[in-house]
Amino acid sequence: MDAARQLGISITVLPPVEGTQPKKAAPPAPMPQQSPAPSPPQPAAQPRQRISLDEVARTFATTYFVHWSESNTDALRYFAGVYGERINFFDRPIPRRVLLEEKRKYAERWPERIYTAYPETIKTSCDPRTSKCTVTGQVEWDCHDPKRRAQSVGLADFTLQITVSESGAVSIVGEWSSVVSRRD
Repeated sequence: MDAARQLGISITVLPPVEGTQPKKAAPPAPMPQQSPAPSPPQPAAQPRQRISLDEVARTFATTYFVHWSESNTDALRYFAGVYGERINFFDRPIPRRVLLEEKRKYAERWPERIYTAYPETIKTSCDPRTSKCTVTGQVEWDCHDPKRRAQSVGLADFTLQITVSESGAVSIVGEWSSVVSRRD
């Protein structure tokens, strides 16, 4: 019975039928060797699933602005890892170190920042041959500097040009924005 349970076989022991003499128990018959249950068929090796460039680009844009809402240290650390060696910044090609210096100055000027990208406005245009995407959308900002008692609030259109590696890592190679409305 134990062997049957181990094999997943359900056994029900029936009581002896009335009027029959119980026979002397015969030695247990050896259990027939059962080959292991066949393994379910394995799917054929699938080619590595291609990442959706559009989804990576859309998610990246939202994440980018979430990081702008972090502390200066965390935001600048994140940006140091996502910009390419050269960036087309407002139609001006500049090295990453120059761009990061501009980002640092902005972060110091506005130490409290809340950026909210509107997912419904985010559009992507990706070229799977080059793994390059252009991402556009709108972002709202609300920045404060308590020391200066200054505030800047508004809405901007943004454009990010990115490249996506085979592993899904993103690198920004172009960035533009234009103010739609501002309340200072």
